[in-house]
This record gives sequence, structure tokens and C-alpha cells, in this order.
Amino acid sequence: MTTAMNDQASTASANLDLAIVGPGFAGLYALRELGYRVHVFEADDDIGGTWYWNRYPGARRDIESMQYSCWWNDQLQQDWAWTERCATQPEILSYIQHVADRFDLHHGVTLNTRIVSAQFDAGADRCSLTTDGGQKIIAPLANMATGVLSAPLVPDLKGMDDFKGRIYMTSDWPLQGVDFADRRVGVFGTGSPAIQAIPEIAKQAGHLHAFQRLISASPPEISP
Repeated sequence: MTTAMNDQASTASANLDLAIVGPGFAGLYALRELGYRVHVFEADDDIGGTWYWNRYPGARRDIESMQYSCWWNDQLQQDWAWTERCATQPEILSYIQHVADRFDLHHGVTLNTRIVSAQFDAGADRCSLTTDGGQKIIAPLANMATGVLSAPLVPDLKGMDDFKGRIYMTSDWPLQGVDFADRRVGVFGTGSPAIQAIPEIAKQAGHLHAFQRLISASPPEISP
């Protein structure tokens, strides 16, 4: 599904106009539409960006599906029929993969490759990106299409390191899913992910308690 860069990647990357980090909606749009010599790098083993990892129970868009589609191609807009007004994560991921297949974008993406540093050489007027494998990617332009949800924020809760139970984050959900059958579950926060996940988790869990921190309150503690 992807073309992996070989040992001569540094030389080949000199022919790039643009290096992109992240093949979500923004990354695929740039790969498809800008007309530059572009290559995309992704740390995960498939495309999708946020919608590859945000697969917690009940995950879906909180705006209408049509506003989250690839408006840059009219025929695609006509051909794809969303099944729900606010699409679920599986359908959004399926849509992104359909776009990549339809416009033959996979060849422009290297998977399982994390960019660990990026520097701009003002003298050479070029960007230098380094992968976790020590590979150098050189291009005049670099686009961090990583979005605001690519780096999960681990909460700083007293007692968290000593907690004997399991801890999951909606932004980094296990690909194999989680079995909550008969378990006691605590959900921290009541934002969009919690509102979506709580009803689904409650269908399995033996007990579910949602925690909402008041602005004036101290952070909660987690007991072993």
C-alpha cells in the first residue's frame, strides 16, 4: 500500500518540493491538489491521522459529515453517500481510505516512519527532517499536517503511577478494542469524547462513574 524510501532516500528527497508529516485529511489534500513533488510520512501503519487512532466506543464527528469531506473534488462529493448526518469513526476512516485508493495516493506515503526532528537551514533555504531510523529528508518546504490531536496528553493525576487498574485514553485507543464487561469504570472529563463514549461503555460496564472537575476544585487523586 505504500512505497518505502530506500537507503538512498536522502538523495531522492532532494527532488522533493514539499515534505508532509501526517496523512489525514490535510496531508492527503496537499498530496493530491498542490501540484508539487510531495511525499508524506506517517508514524502509524496506515493512513487516517486522527481517525486512525480515535476509535474509542461511540467515536464520531460532532459536525455534519458533508462539512468534513473532501470538497476539492466535485465528483467524489456526488459519488460518496454518508450513511449518517454525523459520521462515526469507522465510516470516516473508510472514507479517507477510499479517497486514497480512488486518487492513487498510497504511493506518496511512507508508513511506520516517525519524524523526530525538523530544522530549517536559512543559508540553503531548505528544511531537514530526521526520521526515527536516522534517515534525512531534505525539501524546500515542510508541512506539519499533524493537527492538534496527534500527541495524546497524559493527565498528571496524583497516584496514577500506582494505580492497579487499566488506564485508557480516547486519543490513543487500543486497536483491538477494550472489553468493559462487568468492570467498574471511571471516565475523567465530559467533553465530546466522553459524551460519545459513556453511553457505549455503560452498556457493558458493571458500574460507570463520570468525573467532572470544577474549575475551582483540585485535581482528583487515583487510589490503587
